[in-house]
Amino acid sequence: ELAPAPGVGSAIHFTIPVTYAHIANNGYQAEVGLLTRNIKVQGAADDSPPTDPDTGGCTGIWHFGSNYAPCPYTYTTGFGGHIMVHSGGKGYVEGVELYRMGETNILGRYPFHFHVLGNECNDCYFKGNSVHESYYRCISIHGTHNTTISENVAYDVSGYCYYLEDGVE
Repeated sequence: ELAPAPGVGSAIHFTIPVTYAHIANNGYQAEVGLLTRNIKVQGAADDSPPTDPDTGGCTGIWHFGSNYAPCPYTYTTGFGGHIMVHSGGKGYVEGVELYRMGETNILGRYPFHFHVLGNECNDCYFKGNSVHESYYRCISIHGTHNTTISENVAYDVSGYCYYLEDGVE
């Protein structure tokens, strides 16, 4: 039986002892992120996912016991949607789900992209969003300064998630 912790929205207390011992340390912690949002922007289901040929028996690239990378020359044809803020535009994005977005290995075609806005987008933000099944990165900041990117969650992303395109942003 569980009871909410007074004054704390994300904690609970057990009102009776547990039947089995549970170990709670760094080795047993998991990252949890909610991917769904009320507003969803998505690439088309019929032509966004990669259509690469058979992997030829490759089972992925293993690193420290986990399969973090696809086989070479596979998953290179993803063609999802993308959103770009540029040419003096403003971007205020919060609480949005981006699904099947980005175009694999196409420069500038990321799920969300602040593009060469200089100091003109100081109050712009991308926060509290989710990006999943992305074919090329998550969020790119290119030549844009003092923009806020925070509290986002991403899963199943090809390439770096947060990308500073020139490195001077």
